[in-house]
Amino acid sequence: MMTLELLKQLAKALAIQFGNDCEVVIHDLTRKSLQKSIVYIENGHITNRKTGDGPSKVVLETMRKDPSKISDHLGYLTKTQDGRTLKSSTIFVREEEGGPIQYI
Repeated sequence: MMTLELLKQLAKALAIQFGNDCEVVIHDLTRKSLQKSIVYIENGHITNRKTGDGPSKVVLETMRKDPSKISDHLGYLTKTQDGRTLKSSTIFVREEEGGPIQYI
């Protein structure tokens, strides 16, 4: 099972590799309130999100689907609240059995 500490390490490495314009967010989608799903964030200044904030519209829409039909979204465009266009990717980390792990 992947731990939150390993995911934080990967998030930090990605943010350093791609620089200050790369936001990396880890959500815990097993929480009762998805509106507080962010458990770790690197370069949150890009979207002004922080730990304890909720997921994007893409994540919320995906979570309404049948779990067996949830797939990653890679290289799509989004807009920030102030109108900037971002290239985004959303990856759903799963256990070997197919269900999402606690931290994604």
